[in-house]
Amino acid sequence: MYTNLHFLPIAVCVTLLCNVIITYAWAVSLGHVAAGFPYISDAGSLPPESCFFSLLLHVTALLTASCVYLQYRALGELLADNKCGVSQRLNASAAWLGVAASLGLGVLASFQQSSVPLVHLVGAGVCFAGGTVYFCWQTWFSYSLRQWRPVSPCLLRLRLCLSLVCLLLMALACATALVSLTQFDGRSELDWRPRDGGWDLHVASSACEWLLAAAFCGYFLSLVGDFRRIRVEPPAVSALPPRLPRSLPGDQQAPR
Repeated sequence: MYTNLHFLPIAVCVTLLCNVIITYAWAVSLGHVAAGFPYISDAGSLPPESCFFSLLLHVTALLTASCVYLQYRALGELLADNKCGVSQRLNASAAWLGVAASLGLGVLASFQQSSVPLVHLVGAGVCFAGGTVYFCWQTWFSYSLRQWRPVSPCLLRLRLCLSLVCLLLMALACATALVSLTQFDGRSELDWRPRDGGWDLHVASSACEWLLAAAFCGYFLSLVGDFRRIRVEPPAVSALPPRLPRSLPGDQQAPR
């Protein structure tokens, strides 16, 4: 039986934070982005730092999908034994949304903004929007299941605040990004300077993105206590005996 699964949400937080910090420092040192508040994806758009950025984001996406699946199975066990107003279908829908957000993170990592911007933006939208709605559902699940899965009131309020903060930051990041792009008249968005127009809104949008990533990490850390109560039994694996070749009627040897 596997225990100590609380390391999974911690690993999501650690890999994501290490990735964005190292990639940012690497990109600034090479002069690929201007120091300050570039978008997280801008720092991971050009090689060689883009290779490290993509690799670690794929690891984060895999860890995130694992957390979503384990949370889905753990909640499913509670819903099967208790009548609490939360349906299995809703739990499955939330899990699919969390998996979609993880896949969006993988798409974001595979298609750099400087190479395939449209696909990159779609992946980022699915990741941030899907992750935010998933957190809102998990907060509601925590409130509805508090009788069977006790959660401290402080932790419930923290999850609610983080969910609302994610909604607010996502809306602000999208709005300020769209307006700043209409005012941009520089040479390259990766080298956005104050003289290029829309600088203040660009900084506000990128700052919201960084804060949104931090809020995502904070929500995963709030799940550590839930994952301490999850146990996983390894699946049973058995090797089948080798199949003997079929013998046809005409293949019988004549007796000697």
